[in-house]
Amino acid sequence: MNTWKLKFATLAVAAAAAFGMARAENPKVIRFGYPGTGTGGRPYVGGSFVAYARAAGLLEQEFKNDGIKVDWTFFKLAGPAINEAFANKLLDVTLLGDQAAIAGRAGGLNTKIVLATGVRGVTYVVVPPDSPIQSIQDLKGKRVALFRGTAIQLAANRILEANGLSEKDIRVVNMDGLAAQAALASKDIDALFTIGSGALQNQDQGIGRIIYSGKGDDKVIGYASGLLVDGDFEKANPQIVQRIVNVLVKAAQWSSDDRNRDALLQSWAKSGTSYSAFKRDLAGQDVRAILSPVIDDYYRETWKKAVADVKRFKFIRKDVDVDQWIDSRYVDNALKAQGLENNWTRFGADGKAVRVSAVQEP
Repeated sequence: MNTWKLKFATLAVAAAAAFGMARAENPKVIRFGYPGTGTGGRPYVGGSFVAYARAAGLLEQEFKNDGIKVDWTFFKLAGPAINEAFANKLLDVTLLGDQAAIAGRAGGLNTKIVLATGVRGVTYVVVPPDSPIQSIQDLKGKRVALFRGTAIQLAANRILEANGLSEKDIRVVNMDGLAAQAALASKDIDALFTIGSGALQNQDQGIGRIIYSGKGDDKVIGYASGLLVDGDFEKANPQIVQRIVNVLVKAAQWSSDDRNRDALLQSWAKSGTSYSAFKRDLAGQDVRAILSPVIDDYYRETWKKAVADVKRFKFIRKDVDVDQWIDSRYVDNALKAQGLENNWTRFGADGKAVRVSAVQEP
């Protein structure tokens, strides 16, 4: 067993004690979810270090000798379908964007956020190439696709509001990402809100023109995402959750290393979205910040603002206590075990970089 695997094995045992749990019998399968699918339903996606871990089979390697299967499900219907799977105890762990995660928590789902997987996501607005639409204000009265119940809807409402509009001012067409792209190509919609590199792929394919990019838009907070764990699964298997986080922190370190950028983008391209689209989506962004697993004050504050906005836009009625929901102990353990406490810049609640300090014992 190599050194880092020995460290992780020791940490997993220690974690069970640290979290006040006796070591339980390992599960036979870890049911891992991901919102969305690749092109044509491919079981690969891009844009995160979790996507890289999937493409490289890192979690499968971690649990192979234990006889534990990692079963991935890619949900075409994204967040709403993931919440339903959690409610029916069909899912143990998933990456999930802010609005869907908040709606699930407000609705009574027993989940924990144990790892940061994104906090500066970019939203795009795309129209057909020959459309007269030039700005967000021009969307008034138009048929606009957005995926309700997902991070896209929250981002869209923030962007509309910043430009003096609301959902009431447009003709909303509720569509998942792949359906919206097909509708854009056939001009059955006038515009779509989308997240990430898909907008650039639409442009390359000649079916879309980007009229808005969230890059550098100080008026709009980028969407957040996190690694959610079912509360009962976490309670019964703290050592397994620790090992999952250990692997994903290692994947984050590799992914955020500039020397690995080409290989990272090639792994993401397994999704069917091009290497070029991913590269241009990252252009001009702080890639290390995007791929940071650290739960810092800015990450927490972004989730608190998301909760406030989701409630203000009347997508939920109940409050969600973010401080009780986010549990940073697993990622803090992993950072310490791997000597990565200072690998990523930490940001204060105001989004400004702060001096990095060592992670404290939980």
